[in-house]
Amino acid sequence: MQDQDRQASEHQTAPEQSLLERSVDLTRLPFEAVGWLIVLTLGFGIRLIGLSAWPLSAGETAIASDAWALVQGNDLSSVADAHPALVQLTALMLMMFGDSDQVVRLVPLLGSAVLIGALIGLRHWFGQIPALCIGIVWAVSPVMTLSAMRLDSGVILIAAAMVALILTTLTSVEPTSGRAVLLGVTVAIGLTASPLAWLVLPITILPAMLLIGDARLGGKGAYAAGGFGIALIAIITWFGMRPLAIFDFFAESMRQLGATYLSGTGSTWEVPLVVMIIDEPLVGLLAISGLVMIVAGWSSKAAVHPAVYFSCVAWAIPMFALGVLSGSSGPERHTIGVFPLILVAGLGLAMLVERARDTDWSRGRPAIWTAVGLALLVAIFRFGELLAEGPAGDTLGWIINAAIVGILIVIPLAFIAIRLSSGGGWQLVPVGVLAIALIVAGIGMRTSLMLADTSQDRPGEILIAGSSTTAIHEIDHMVKTYSRDITRFQQDVRDPVGGHGLVIVVHEDLRDPFAWYFRNMPNMVVVQNPEDTPSEALPDMLFVPDEAFDEWEPVATGYPSRTYNVAWRAPGPHRSGTYQGLLFSSINPLDYPDMASFIVHRRSPTLLETGSPGAAVMFMREDHAEVLWRGP
Repeated sequence: MQDQDRQASEHQTAPEQSLLERSVDLTRLPFEAVGWLIVLTLGFGIRLIGLSAWPLSAGETAIASDAWALVQGNDLSSVADAHPALVQLTALMLMMFGDSDQVVRLVPLLGSAVLIGALIGLRHWFGQIPALCIGIVWAVSPVMTLSAMRLDSGVILIAAAMVALILTTLTSVEPTSGRAVLLGVTVAIGLTASPLAWLVLPITILPAMLLIGDARLGGKGAYAAGGFGIALIAIITWFGMRPLAIFDFFAESMRQLGATYLSGTGSTWEVPLVVMIIDEPLVGLLAISGLVMIVAGWSSKAAVHPAVYFSCVAWAIPMFALGVLSGSSGPERHTIGVFPLILVAGLGLAMLVERARDTDWSRGRPAIWTAVGLALLVAIFRFGELLAEGPAGDTLGWIINAAIVGILIVIPLAFIAIRLSSGGGWQLVPVGVLAIALIVAGIGMRTSLMLADTSQDRPGEILIAGSSTTAIHEIDHMVKTYSRDITRFQQDVRDPVGGHGLVIVVHEDLRDPFAWYFRNMPNMVVVQNPEDTPSEALPDMLFVPDEAFDEWEPVATGYPSRTYNVAWRAPGPHRSGTYQGLLFSSINPLDYPDMASFIVHRRSPTLLETGSPGAAVMFMREDHAEVLWRGP
């Protein structure tokens, strides 16, 4: 009793410590918190590395230019009419942090943060371990990595859909006016971020609304509708600055929906499937594994509830079908198709983890079976590589090598694996699949890190088709540096500090990205035809597409020219001239070695050819060329 009184007295007299003086025991952090900390560090670390790897693409600069025009109070293009929310978010970033490529790309990065926050908010519905597994798959996904590094509406649209799903669920459980209004605002933001939202949001929200109904919302449906209407009008009228833009939004949004996403529906259906094979094999492996485990009864409801799993499958199927059938060629198409599958894959990973935890490892049988299975997989790939290469002039040596690998390695390993699997040993299959998934996850993380390393030596990255090459930065730096040197004292109202006086003519087809990078050059003009070139001042430089060289050469008589590769095009399939041939290679065992090599290194002389970069021709006055292009 005396000890208790003494301790109480010491507690009362002990000085109160400040927040910075308190000790934090990191060893007592919950497992879930540590897991999410690792996921966030890994995921955003990979994305930050590539944030400034490329110049802005043509699609990105179209949004950025309108956002900059909004900040400057200038006229907006039709791109802004179809993407008002995306342009306004980008303009907000430009006003807060300045005008640079990295600032522009903060918008998709913040969209990814909202997306992962929504996923954490749904962890009580998914389950703590399944939600964490979904986060792991998201962190190493090349498609989701690219979506955080490219200014398009894909990640914003998916984030809005996930937040709307959370608010719909929460409002059904505990109806409040604030949640209902916020639900309406979220839907309005998603709808005004991209014309594709007219298809994505109904696929996401309407099934949930039909399930819970307005009665389950406690009569708060009117609040949701009010929040949606007010937010929609505010966004599409640019908060009252452009009242008539409400008509432009609906007209341009519907036009771009038809022209960009629905025109040519299904014409490139095979591209998303190829992306799943070469960029997202982890998602496919885990999604199929989860389905097999659910059907075979190898997963308990404690790991993943079947209702949760099939709800995600029901969302993933129409979303992936939308990505497959979409006529768009941008990364937005892949984002909306892959993310719902990531949910399914994450649930599959949770089932594999649960199975591995329940496996008896004390006798070492699972570890031996896993090692034998991985060795067998490598041996099969090597055997297929030998068959694909053929004799190549040394028939006897080829037969001996194939016999050694096939008879002395593949068959014995297969026999051992079958023996270990006897007597209920097939329950060890999920353990082996989990081991393969770890290897594939490592390849996926490497692919995410190497997205920015596409070059002539590593040309085969389909995801970055349309991205600008580093030549854009080189041209931008060269032109601006030279302009500061020779026009420093040419000051006027448009250029009060001087240094931006070069007269630059840009072809309409190259408006994006050059209009963004030359945005502070008041004498830059964009023209469609040679006769539109201003006659009052002799152009210092002209930028035209390579295919328009012959048309513009008479206008640029006496102007030296150089050709720059300014944009990456998708690599072309080598064998059949179509991606269907590449899909056939994915089910042809003789092509597996080349396919595996391509997945890792992004180059294969038999599967894909190097995509030829899009070229632009730069004409320059002879006196300027003597300074800038001097040398051999």
